[in-house]
Amino acid sequence: DDGKICIPDNESVTLLYKITVTGDAGAKYKVTDDGATWVSGPALNTENTISSGGEAVIYVTKTFTASDIDDRGRLVNIATVTPGKDGESTTSSTETTPAMRVKKVTIVKTFIGMKNNVIPSDKVPSDFALDYSYVYGDETTSGRLIYAEAKKGTNSNGHPTLTWTLDVPVDKDTDCSNKTPLTITEVNYDKVDGFTWMKQEQLNSWNDQAITGTYHIDATQMLPTNFIMNYYTK
Repeated sequence: DDGKICIPDNESVTLLYKITVTGDAGAKYKVTDDGATWVSGPALNTENTISSGGEAVIYVTKTFTASDIDDRGRLVNIATVTPGKDGESTTSSTETTPAMRVKKVTIVKTFIGMKNNVIPSDKVPSDFALDYSYVYGDETTSGRLIYAEAKKGTNSNGHPTLTWTLDVPVDKDTDCSNKTPLTITEVNYDKVDGFTWMKQEQLNSWNDQAITGTYHIDATQMLPTNFIMNYYTK
């Protein structure tokens, strides 16, 4: 999303960094990078010598979780070079990467035939979709969850289901004023062959004839599952 690293809660991302030290051949130095894992090049936390080429290149990795994102929406890595000669200043290099905390939201759509008339899975319209949009900060992001990308299944009563997961950016602060509004609109919900759509539940609790509703997503540890149940008569 705009080049940002997206990190869901309870997951992590590992970034690769290149550290270049330049100086006179034969000069002594030591590189430290708290929390980093050495990959290649001269060792970390050890006094090394710059080669005749006048530089040393070290690759390290560092693993971050969503809690590592700072208040400015960044992942920060700081590498420090300490010269081997007394009186020379220690220098630090800071690398920042734009990042955002995201919540994996699960959306389950169920097609329910009323009066024990179970809708066959092959009657679920292949052009059914959920249009979505969410507002985070000053930006609105929109998209579509389509039938082809859904996980198909049935519930305990044999009614067909479609399941999607969607990454929604959230603030670290879980105060209700910082929840991210996620608006869902059903598309082609009334095209179940041989059945007539009657109502929905749990998408919009105020109006069972509405096909648009808004969920409010925050950074609590619970992974939200949002159910949309549509009822049809034969």
